[in-house]
Amino acid sequence: MECEVKPGIETVPKRSGFALGDLVGARYGILMISVWTRVCLVAVSLLLVDLAALFAAQPNERFVAGEILVSEVVGRLGVTSGEIIDRPIATGTALAQGVTLTTGAKSRAKFEFFDGTTVKAAQETEWGVVEFTVDPSAPIPEKGSLDVRSLARTKLRFEKGEIELKVMPLDFQRGARFQVETPAGIVSIRGTTFRLRLLPAGDAFNEFSVIVTEGMVVFFTKDGKVVEYVSPNRPYTVRIPR
Repeated sequence: MECEVKPGIETVPKRSGFALGDLVGARYGILMISVWTRVCLVAVSLLLVDLAALFAAQPNERFVAGEILVSEVVGRLGVTSGEIIDRPIATGTALAQGVTLTTGAKSRAKFEFFDGTTVKAAQETEWGVVEFTVDPSAPIPEKGSLDVRSLARTKLRFEKGEIELKVMPLDFQRGARFQVETPAGIVSIRGTTFRLRLLPAGDAFNEFSVIVTEGMVVFFTKDGKVVEYVSPNRPYTVRIPR
């Protein structure tokens, strides 16, 4: 578009007609708007799908209480749960979260969790299951397999004695976790084999130890501060007041 200027006459735009370039530009602009509209719609749709999956996978809705089987008892094993106080139980008993377990003198017991994790308790040991929930739709990992990761959420409480744990590899991205609360702090597990000990060490102290056979565990204080990364051939030991 040009402007023709004459003396004493107001400037008037001079049109040369509608150019082909204008038509192409208009069609290109409409095409780009259409493309971006479709991109935005697809992005919003994917976001809605992700949000729907996220809310559908909330642990409170997806996870249910898992079974813990008593697979071996030598000597005496007692269970405390609700109104039940230190009742003797035998091999083959099925347990769930919320139990406290104690072994007597010269006794031992083995426990198999639904997700394949195992716990062995030595004599005069006290420990409990605060939480053990599983995703019932998830496949059960086979012992020693790394192909299928556990989707269980486990929190144990260790009071005294000695327990050996073999924890299946965990799928953290889908909500799995494994922790053990102890008088000295919290042990967080990634999938490993380890032992916990809490034994008398004199009149005023107990000695707490984390001994890893395979893998690695992280030891936290109760306020969440990382104290030690414990790996094989590098045990962690601390004395705590009784």
